[in-house]
Amino acid sequence: ILRSAERRSQHVRNIVEEVLAHDYDGIDIDYEAIDSSLRDEFSALIAELGKSLHAQGKLLTVAVHAKDCDFCGLGGFQDWAALGQSIDRLRIMTYDYHWRGSTRPGPVAPIYWVREVADYAKTVVDPAKVVIGVPFYGYNWPVSGGTATAQTWDMINDLRQTYSLDVNLKESDENGPVQENWMTYSTRQDGRREVWFATSRGLEAKLGLVQQMDLAGIAIWRLGGEDPQNWDVIRGRLVQDPFESQRMLNQVLPDH
Repeated sequence: ILRSAERRSQHVRNIVEEVLAHDYDGIDIDYEAIDSSLRDEFSALIAELGKSLHAQGKLLTVAVHAKDCDFCGLGGFQDWAALGQSIDRLRIMTYDYHWRGSTRPGPVAPIYWVREVADYAKTVVDPAKVVIGVPFYGYNWPVSGGTATAQTWDMINDLRQTYSLDVNLKESDENGPVQENWMTYSTRQDGRREVWFATSRGLEAKLGLVQQMDLAGIAIWRLGGEDPQNWDVIRGRLVQDPFESQRMLNQVLPDH
């Protein structure tokens, strides 16, 4: 699709028709792991889609791979500076710093890394468009090596209760603040396991970062099975934040 201008335009028309048919507010584009040689073509697709959606009064958000430089990691095909001109929100997937296939266990979204990604984002995109992704899940690794299993907070909490596990907080390491929890346990069948996950304390640290950097907000992956205290933190930090409320009002107030 991306290599052909005609097929890109048809793809845009299909998306806009879908949005209008269901009267959606807009759409979020989450296209991943595209070759960096298609960078300009991806930007052209998003520019055309943004123009078409905005003409209908609809919104466009784009989920992007986390990175702290232009061609870093999986996100080389995503030109944030170009995308920022066409979209309403840039939703950065700031999770999986340690992921399912990592060679060793570790934090899923340490604060120091989230800040590095956000610092870069602010240099190329309007901060009012930058949304930080927060994980409501964790990973369970075999310590002997192998692929981790993704687990919700509910699943991790069941493990904690079943095996009467102590939960440890990693506040920081040699790179900076982390604010994630970890625990270890053993079973006869699986051997030694190590689990890393964020709780409401880690979420509060990320919300503080969003507010300190004056970013647009957060995006959650994913809903269901999360720490119920997360919602108390969100209500207290964002919903009841007078500065956040004022910024939202400023977007609709006439100039004065």
